[in-house]
Amino acid sequence: MKKKSILLTIGTVSLLSGGGILVNQSPTPLWGTKVYAATTREVTVLPTNFLEYFQRNGSAANFAYDTTTYTQTLTSNTVNQSGNVTLKTKIDMAEDFSFTGLVNLGDKSSAQGGADGIGFLFHPGNTNDVGSTGAGLGIASLTGAFGFKLDTYYNGTPSSGALADPQQYANGQSFGAFVDGTTGTAVTQSAGSQAIAQPTNNTFIPFTITYTGATKMMTVTYNNQTWSRNVSDWIGNNTSMSFAIAASTGAYRNLQQLRNIVFSYTVAQGTVTANYVDEAGNPIADPITTNGDIATAYTTQQQEIPGYTFKEVTGASTTGSYTPNDQVVNYVYTRNQGTIDVTYYDDVTGQILSTKPLSGNTNDPANYSTADTIQSYLNQGYELVSDNYPADAHFTDAPQHFEVHLTHEKVQTTEQKEVNETIHYVIEDNAVTAPVDYIATPITFSRSVTTDKVTGQATYGAWQADGATSFAAVNSPTVTGYTPDSKVIAEISNITADTADIVKTVTYKRNQGTITVNYFDDVTGERLTTKELTGGTGDSVDYTTAQTIQSYLEQNYEKVSDAYTAAGDVKFTDTPQVFEVHLTHATDSTTEQKVVNEKIHYVYDDGSPAATDYEALPISFTRTVTTDKVTGQLTYGAWQADNGTSFSAVSSPKITGYTPSQQVISEITGITADTPNIEKIVVYRKNPPIIVPPVIPDIPAIPQFPDQPEVPTLPQIPTVPQLPDLPNIPGRPSVPVSSTSTPSTEIRKEYPTVKISQTQHASTTPVTSKSVTKEQLPSTGESSRYRLLSILGGMIVLVGALLLILNRRKKQ
Repeated sequence: MKKKSILLTIGTVSLLSGGGILVNQSPTPLWGTKVYAATTREVTVLPTNFLEYFQRNGSAANFAYDTTTYTQTLTSNTVNQSGNVTLKTKIDMAEDFSFTGLVNLGDKSSAQGGADGIGFLFHPGNTNDVGSTGAGLGIASLTGAFGFKLDTYYNGTPSSGALADPQQYANGQSFGAFVDGTTGTAVTQSAGSQAIAQPTNNTFIPFTITYTGATKMMTVTYNNQTWSRNVSDWIGNNTSMSFAIAASTGAYRNLQQLRNIVFSYTVAQGTVTANYVDEAGNPIADPITTNGDIATAYTTQQQEIPGYTFKEVTGASTTGSYTPNDQVVNYVYTRNQGTIDVTYYDDVTGQILSTKPLSGNTNDPANYSTADTIQSYLNQGYELVSDNYPADAHFTDAPQHFEVHLTHEKVQTTEQKEVNETIHYVIEDNAVTAPVDYIATPITFSRSVTTDKVTGQATYGAWQADGATSFAAVNSPTVTGYTPDSKVIAEISNITADTADIVKTVTYKRNQGTITVNYFDDVTGERLTTKELTGGTGDSVDYTTAQTIQSYLEQNYEKVSDAYTAAGDVKFTDTPQVFEVHLTHATDSTTEQKVVNEKIHYVYDDGSPAATDYEALPISFTRTVTTDKVTGQLTYGAWQADNGTSFSAVSSPKITGYTPSQQVISEITGITADTPNIEKIVVYRKNPPIIVPPVIPDIPAIPQFPDQPEVPTLPQIPTVPQLPDLPNIPGRPSVPVSSTSTPSTEIRKEYPTVKISQTQHASTTPVTSKSVTKEQLPSTGESSRYRLLSILGGMIVLVGALLLILNRRKKQ
């Protein structure tokens, strides 16, 4: 025999006018008629045991179940009624169920003042829970609820947790439709809805609900009309559902009833959930849910939860029996107090920067982040090394220690340094514009600078040259007329980053040009004087040669040239200048003459004149005599012949019976001014008697001989008889010379010198006052010797001619 038990809950529902909201649920558990224990869990509700399984609530409780007709009235035909019946156990939605019966919607339509209709409600809540009525017909305002309604009143506006009915029924037509109230707001499904017959005569019309647990397909039939829908999306994860049937009236009303209900379903097991919560009701451990058949025992366990200490149990008993409605056992714990400290370290100095102490209930989140503190240190120049504080830190029973390590952020930059070389050019007298300063390309050095952003302390690397480490030699610019004190700024090498900027100054001093004016005596080649001049280059020279030249002119000089004056406006230059003034001696010129004479004396061998002397036309020479007016020295020009340089040949006069010593005085050439006067003496001697020499016979012709005849021996030439010596001829007595005669002069010797008296031979005409020395010749015998020589010469000529003839014939 089946054991029956049932848990009844009575809910109160307030019906609002005009089909308004049902507000109820002040459940009161009632133990009533037993139901079968869920040993098999399959239950069939019959008309005869309807009240064993259903609880009447609201206005329905006011109407007894008619056991004759098996009718349960939900609302009477009066206003503002709300009644429902709720299944005392839950339905196992994994299993099939079927619900059949008859439904009376009343006797009038809404147009006749009828309302509201009947709703069939499924929801995961307690079995005694029913939603709002009115437009929702018990399905509204109950989370997770869904169902089906037979609606006889059109609600055109949202109300009581339900949206307006589908527009197509605004004409007041009754309709049947599924309702989705899972969100807590009832939404009548327009799709699939159907108009139904208006209520008339309180007619009971067949109504069924069938459900397939495997497919979650729910089918509703009413008055031979069918509605079907897969309700798996509405069921969700719920394995069991409570079931209720609700009706209501407002200002409009109808009698609404159920009859002959047969309901076959599987009773859902009871559920007990043990929750582990803190004092605030927050879960601190996973709940433990157990299921069991209704009225079977259950037991829950207290758990040891770290960080918590058990305090009490609320809700259902820790042990008991499963009931149709879910039971909840709450194990309440007091939170243990845990501590956490977070220490911030400076890893560079090893010092503790700060410590953050935290305390709170164990297992509570510490609700602390190191981010802000770390950021504050980052802002101070720190860098994060490590942070072992967990982002989801919770307090525990044991103290917890966390460390945040920070180091000093090091910023590495590059520092540059330049070493410059500047050369200033300065003109000492500021008379001209100085050259532009020379600025060398800087020599740059770089080094790394590591700055501790916490302390600001900088650490420097070694300087490294970016390029060359020397400044090249620099030639000082040329400034005309000026000389720099440094012509070259020498190369500067081994520049380092510690080398100070190099500044040098080159000062230009005005060049002192020199001018030398030399005065030359062109005659002697000597330098008479020198004028040395100095001054700044480019300056005009305040000097003239006029005064000096004038002084020399007064000394009988004459100007030849003056290069200084000819140069015009002379200025001092960088290059020494030398000018020359040339002077010569003023002179007076005269002419000097000289003659060279030729005189021929014709005398007898006794010195007496034999003929008148021959005096040639004198040869004259002229020369210039120049008197140097400076020195007084005479300079003679070359002698120039005025009328030739030779004396013509002169034939000696003929004197009968006498022979001159020279028949002709030859021409005398090459006469110069240095040639002395020429005197010649021609001596006439008396001719000797003529001696006829013997006739020499002709040489006979040479006869013709045959070939190669022998040449006859020539007769020997007779020896010329030797002439006797000629007797000495006594000389003429000397002619006495008068006492007025001058001493004789030496003349050119042609013959032996003789003394010539002043008296001529056989004449008393005096000769020249000069005496001439001549050779003494013998007065006789000279002519005989000449004759003998003439004869011998003729004989030699004859013998030579004969030999010549013979030689020619021999050759022939």
